[in-house]
Amino acid sequence: MRKSEPAVAEHARPTGIPLVTLRRIGTRGARGARAATGTRTRISVSVDHARFLDVLTATR
Repeated sequence: MRKSEPAVAEHARPTGIPLVTLRRIGTRGARGARAATGTRTRISVSVDHARFLDVLTATR
């Protein structure tokens, strides 16, 4: 999983996604990240965020 982290991080920087969600995506997968972002109030889920997760699910 560590190998995919730097690539995902570089891709996510312009989108403005915090590193916390990137770690969740790496550990739980894209679907788990969606559930986590929906539960946590700290992270504001935007349209870009949803699109990014859709891209992740599409690539995987």
